[in-house]
Amino acid sequence: MGDQRTAFAARREAMGYTQETFAAELGVETCTVSRWERGAGAPQPFRRPRIAKALDVTLHELGTLLGQAPAPARYAATVAVVPPDLAEADDMNRR
Repeated sequence: MGDQRTAFAARREAMGYTQETFAAELGVETCTVSRWERGAGAPQPFRRPRIAKALDVTLHELGTLLGQAPAPARYAATVAVVPPDLAEADDMNRR
């Protein structure tokens, strides 16, 4: 966060929304939309499907507009791989 989300704001404008009308469509305050666009905050997960629908984008595309990496790419690097010979040695002490 902390960076300008110009692509998000541009998409909102391309769909014909002002910050005020977009906020009204989503049921949030105008200052909330402003925070999202400034990068000072991010939409809560439960709001994202409605935002994506209003902007006519997929949830993945919305994540890109918000400058967020897709979840699978973020978690793929956290998987530990244990070599088979070490895994077998560890199993000897278990029941």
